Amino acid sequence: AAAVAAAGDAPMMRAAGLLLQARAVALRAETMPIDEPRLAQFESAAQLARAASDVRPQWDEPLELLIDLYQPDGPVAHPQRYRQVIDQIANRIGPGPLATRVLAADAVRRGEPEMAIERVLRQYVSDPSDPSAVRLLVALWERFGPRGEAERWLESRLADTDDPHALEQLVRGLVSRDRIDEASARLDAWTAERGSDPAIRRLREMVAEIGGAPETAVELGLARLLRRPPGPRRALELAALLARNERPAAAVEHLQWIADTADDAKERHLLGAISVARRLGPPHEDPMTLTLAEAAVRRYPALPHAVYHAGLVSAATTGERTRFSALARRVAERDTSGDRGEGVLALRDTAQQLADLDRPDAAVELLRTRWDSRPPASDDARALLVSMILAAEAARPGRARSVIAWLEDLDGAGGIPPVPMFEDQPTLADAYMGTSQLFTLLGDDAGSDELLTAAIRLTPDDAMALNNRGYARIEAGRNDAETVASIERAFQLEPEETSILDTIAWLRYKQGRLADDDGPGALTLLERVLARPDGRDPEVLDHYGDVLWRTGRASAAVEVWREALEQLQLPERRNLTMRQYDAIQSQGWGLLVADPGSIYDREDGARIAHLQEKLAAVEAGTTPPVAPLFAELAGS
Repeated sequence: AAAVAAAGDAPMMRAAGLLLQARAVALRAETMPIDEPRLAQFESAAQLARAASDVRPQWDEPLELLIDLYQPDGPVAHPQRYRQVIDQIANRIGPGPLATRVLAADAVRRGEPEMAIERVLRQYVSDPSDPSAVRLLVALWERFGPRGEAERWLESRLADTDDPHALEQLVRGLVSRDRIDEASARLDAWTAERGSDPAIRRLREMVAEIGGAPETAVELGLARLLRRPPGPRRALELAALLARNERPAAAVEHLQWIADTADDAKERHLLGAISVARRLGPPHEDPMTLTLAEAAVRRYPALPHAVYHAGLVSAATTGERTRFSALARRVAERDTSGDRGEGVLALRDTAQQLADLDRPDAAVELLRTRWDSRPPASDDARALLVSMILAAEAARPGRARSVIAWLEDLDGAGGIPPVPMFEDQPTLADAYMGTSQLFTLLGDDAGSDELLTAAIRLTPDDAMALNNRGYARIEAGRNDAETVASIERAFQLEPEETSILDTIAWLRYKQGRLADDDGPGALTLLERVLARPDGRDPEVLDHYGDVLWRTGRASAAVEVWREALEQLQLPERRNLTMRQYDAIQSQGWGLLVADPGSIYDREDGARIAHLQEKLAAVEAGTTPPVAPLFAELAGS
């Protein structure tokens, strides 16, 4: 819209561009929180609308927008400016539908409904063909006039003239008061005397539908539409009528006709057909949506991404892999906005819906096709696209090796973009390390291990990579030399790092080295962690309780387990933790590929259950199920 306003030479074009821009800004403001920036956006919309009105003073539409913005209950209510617009409408535009509506509403606000009715009556007498005047007049009488005044006026009007607008308002009024038989009788009498026309036939449909005869209403609607010559508009309206009345198979016939004749259809007909198809429900919705989307983008490649989105989602849902791939290639070819990143943002919406439908494989194909076609020029767009590809890959089991190979290719082709979850200028090892955390979050410990091993091969002294791999392995019961060496080396490199201290303590516990021997044992190491401001984490407390129990300090162990359980069961913790899991995926990786609640249940939920089990065993006088030592695992 801004481009149209800037480039338009003729006043009409420039005014249209300014008005479009004003409406776009106002729509954007409506989605914003109620705060100062939102008010500033509405004020900007008003300025643009005033500019459009200055270019074309006799044009109604900018003034209508200004009335909506400045009226007493508008988003930027301003009595003085509102009155200025009212005066402009009254003095510069003169009589007409807009002046009538606005000045009548103003009279009602001032408590002068009689003046409003008089003004609308004058407009109706001057232009009986204006249906808005009749509707407004009836509404004013219904609200402010004597009871039955609107109906009496409509009856007198119909006695003097053949006014279809008056008939429509009379019939609608009768129907609203449940006088269905009278409404039908009036329509019968009108048809007998004057014949039928499309407006009368639509009224008959309305009366039949409200009167409890939906099948009759549908048949009347079909008969009315079939009177028209064949064409996309007729087919679209027939499909919409049938879909609305739960006849999807019949609707599909007309939608298929539109798809078959797409080369002769206008954009609006194809877009409308897709909208109808998406309301059909299974099993018709997705196949028909896909067919129409394919036809639409073949005829109009520059259609909005929403059309491609509908087709891609439908293709993935129906398992049409070849057709999905073809659409994905079309999306990649048409995305000429890579420098600014809008194309990647549109792809994110589609990839997210595919992930929501449990089709991360389709999301990967779509995103990878875009990357392989031409990586975006913008750093931010490239980083977002790479992070989404990694997130969608991580949601599929057994994809670590593929991810490792792809990251290696990226690194060799110019470097890895600064994905939010990586370092600012990530090395290949950084990328492996960061992606391993995503695999861990999603519960793919084997994939995380592969990524960490790849990182360690490149940077053997990365303490956190060594630590994370070692901890996950001992949690899984592994006691091999490589695992132990990883943890020992991490502790040697960063002996004061809290998470590394906890890992080496847990290794000592698993080895049965609870007390100090040649070096600090599990008890000493955990007490070092707990002495730190951030050390009393539920996981650390759980570990500490197990050590205390094995060293004969049962009462202290119970107190520590209770403290851990209390932390985990704080009312706000679950929601806060789930929001964090959501943010890590949505904001950090660009896609939400796993339910935050499921992650919580696997992590905190499992720990809560285990702590409760241990405390219940103590209360019952039995041995609590503390974590087994390596020796006990080997013996079992």
